[in-house]
Amino acid sequence: MAWEDFVLVTEHIRFSIPTLEIFVDTPFEASWGSAKVRGEVLHYSFARRQGFVENASLTYALGERGELFFRGKRLEYTAGTWRGEGILCTGCRREPPLVSLRAKEATVFPEGKVVIKGLALYVREKKILEIPWYTRTFTGEGGFLLPAFGFSREKGWYTGFRYEYALSPETLFLVRYTLGSRKGQKLQTDLIVTGDSFTGWAFWDTRFSGEDSFGAVATLRSGDFSLSFLGTHNEEVGSHTLSRSPQIVASFEKSAGSSLALSGKLSYGYFATETVQDNRLDARLNLSLKGENTGATVFGWGTLFGSGERTMRWGAEVFWEKDLSPEFWTRFRWRFVAGEASPFFFDPTGESTLTLECLLGDVEESFLRLRGRYDLNAGAFRDWTFGIGIGSGKLSLGIEGVYSPEKGTLTEKRYFLRRSIEDCVSLELSFFDPEGSLFVAMNFSGFDKPQRSESLFDEEEPFDPLSFRRETNTP
Repeated sequence: MAWEDFVLVTEHIRFSIPTLEIFVDTPFEASWGSAKVRGEVLHYSFARRQGFVENASLTYALGERGELFFRGKRLEYTAGTWRGEGILCTGCRREPPLVSLRAKEATVFPEGKVVIKGLALYVREKKILEIPWYTRTFTGEGGFLLPAFGFSREKGWYTGFRYEYALSPETLFLVRYTLGSRKGQKLQTDLIVTGDSFTGWAFWDTRFSGEDSFGAVATLRSGDFSLSFLGTHNEEVGSHTLSRSPQIVASFEKSAGSSLALSGKLSYGYFATETVQDNRLDARLNLSLKGENTGATVFGWGTLFGSGERTMRWGAEVFWEKDLSPEFWTRFRWRFVAGEASPFFFDPTGESTLTLECLLGDVEESFLRLRGRYDLNAGAFRDWTFGIGIGSGKLSLGIEGVYSPEKGTLTEKRYFLRRSIEDCVSLELSFFDPEGSLFVAMNFSGFDKPQRSESLFDEEEPFDPLSFRRETNTP
């Protein structure tokens, strides 16, 4: 039977028409929206949107995280929220699961936030760790079950963990601690409030060997328009620090169907870096067109500084990509930026680059990958990046490298290994040469968004001074 977002499959149903209630006392499978439930006894009222399931298994699909299973003797449902006592939570299908969280009480909210009381971490049937109060957020970035550790060019040897607590379905408190051999200790705290038309974000980063960072952002939304008020101090942007306080940003975005979009931002604020401090008024307009396999974006960006100087920049990006077969993918991209130089490090600089990339196979298993970038201004190839992987979903290993035609040698290499320990646990190792960087991560399906090493094919998204973006992963 089906009713709105509720679908039920079983051998026998008792249905009360006057009260709009169903009773099931045989094994069944059902779905409420994105959640799937199996059990042996079900009572549900469509009028009150309330019910319960006995001997229940609740499944949440979490995209690239996999699936998360909540198992218990009784789960109660009220208008999108699930509650239960004596709950086992795991991403493993096998019984008994290799890794599981067990809780005296658990509440799963519609937004994907989970509040757990009396949490304990189990490996098989052995208790490893117990925390009285703990919450996990399975939407967005989410949290990691175990600390990450490894070696990077920026941090040196590092480790880090996070703790998050949902004060309410709309409010999240987040704490992250990172210890690195090069950058020392850092304690980061965030308070995030989200609503239908409002988002508030306050943060404070305590650096034990440097100046703290702090700030707050409030955004109001109405239809296609939004208005943001920002104030940040000593914000980390790559190897730089930036303060912008106050800053006001008005934004709009209008779409015409699914292929054409027009967006714009108007910003005024005071910006301070290590070398430049000035007021600036920015106006930026973007026009985007996207088809099934192609797309194009053009932009114009003007800045008026408090000193009276002006800069104007414009540019375009065109791409074409297509799966020529189930095993072969290719992409072509041209990016062009022109205009006057700016004293601020984050403003775009002139370039004209052609990029051709192709992939044969599956990057999670066996593959061949190649990318070449040609500098039209210099009339020469900037670099070639290649990747080779051998293996399957259980075990894969490979190498990536960057070749510089100017230097005539490989400037970077990355060796990697991925190993699936069980259906819900995987291990990833990466070693970068010549830096000697080592990356190690243990991922648990369902609990964690997979921690992946940076690929040499990854391209860092440029910093946008007209927006606020904060990394919430750890470390």
